[in-house]
Amino acid sequence: MDLLNIIIVSIGVLGTASNGALLLIFLINPLKTFNSTSTYFIKSLTVADFVTCLMTIIWGFESAPSEGFLRTYYFIFWMSIQISFYLIFFMSVERYIAVHYPLKKQLIVTKPRTLACIFIVCSFAAILAGISEIKTIRNYVRFSVFSLFDVIVICIFIVYIRIILSLRKISRETRSNLSISTRGLRLERIRDERQLLIVVFVMLTILAVTVLPYTFASQLLLVDRLFFKGWSIDKKVLVKFLKYFFPVEVVNFAVNPIIYAIRLPNYRRSLLALVCSSRRETNQETTQP
Repeated sequence: MDLLNIIIVSIGVLGTASNGALLLIFLINPLKTFNSTSTYFIKSLTVADFVTCLMTIIWGFESAPSEGFLRTYYFIFWMSIQISFYLIFFMSVERYIAVHYPLKKQLIVTKPRTLACIFIVCSFAAILAGISEIKTIRNYVRFSVFSLFDVIVICIFIVYIRIILSLRKISRETRSNLSISTRGLRLERIRDERQLLIVVFVMLTILAVTVLPYTFASQLLLVDRLFFKGWSIDKKVLVKFLKYFFPVEVVNFAVNPIIYAIRLPNYRRSLLALVCSSRRETNQETTQP
């Protein structure tokens, strides 16, 4: 195993461990704080990132026991990566609804609708991942998926610009028009919304910086294969770029739990409660006769 594969496997192990720890916190939920509709998107995103990092470890070993295993591997890998993109998009839409329709948010973003949205996202990603393994249309499907990634990122940035402008407007109106008691409650809600908004925005920025260069280079290769064969592009440079930039792309799927730990107090408190609970149980076992 060369140095590049060692780096890939190391990032995969880090991502699997970090996302696994986050899934454990969601599963145990020691402080009972992860029950809102927003967390269903985060939980689903964590599962997708966990699977992606697990597939990355396999990628680093560069060996497949059979063709069937390889096709299954690519299907799962493609599906998990797509799910991450689509879920971040719907998380931004959920944030938009929370800011623009705060009183109707609970009626619009319900648990059944959220779960239905997640199911549709996973089904759509599975369909595209499945047909991308059909040899005759593989390149066309993958080019379409990469193009969809570009559109999604652009749309999310537009949504976030509108959200930020709306939050500033609401904050100004709150400070000037409401009473002191009501103003405090409204400003607290705005701070909570802004905090989660920042988390999702940071995730989006990391996604754009780490993944989009890889998808753009892949698009250039696919354009050469599908539409402009023989045009003046150095395919060897692109292939080499994709090979060495792949670890950077995978970083995106490993760092999301770290972002949660830095930006979300509920995550930090739940992690601390989980660790402290484990220590108490260990101490009790060791002190028992």
